[in-house]
Amino acid sequence: MAFELKEAFSPEYLSDSGCDYAAVEKAWPALMVRERCSVPFAPAKHVLLSAFFEHYQSTASSFSYRKPGKAPVDSVKLDRLLATAVKKRADAAICRQEIVTVKSLLEDTGKWQVFRHHRALLPLTLEQIEAFKKSEASQRKTGGREAHAKKLLAIQEGRQKPFVYKYRLRKKSSISVTKRSAEGV
Repeated sequence: MAFELKEAFSPEYLSDSGCDYAAVEKAWPALMVRERCSVPFAPAKHVLLSAFFEHYQSTASSFSYRKPGKAPVDSVKLDRLLATAVKKRADAAICRQEIVTVKSLLEDTGKWQVFRHHRALLPLTLEQIEAFKKSEASQRKTGGREAHAKKLLAIQEGRQKPFVYKYRLRKKSSISVTKRSAEGV
């Protein structure tokens, strides 16, 4: 509509009347036909638009605009692009023998937030991430790292003491204190 209005009245006439617009996307004619617009318009603009609708409009057009808010996501295209980027980054980490997290892997692609919020819509990406988790480059490797497996084998063979985690000690100590107080000690 903004293009047709410029063709009907000419840019010079619109400029002389103080109703010119530089960017067609943000033109006042498009703002005027919206349902709710809080921008005040000069009466000359109303007259020009009314004359345009009565005499100059070439076709019966439907003037619509995209509603404000988030743009819809093309999840199929995004999934293909993100899966490719994740695979490329994961392969690079494996080649460099670098240990990275899934989050940093996706942050390097610039799509961590998109993945967090639309995980269910990205099956190819999820497949690549699961494959990455099984690799030696994953910080939280599914199934454990080789070094961890060696330690577990050493524990089973009696060559190493079992792992002692502090949070387990705290739980045991609080349980023993509770037992003592229940026994009346």
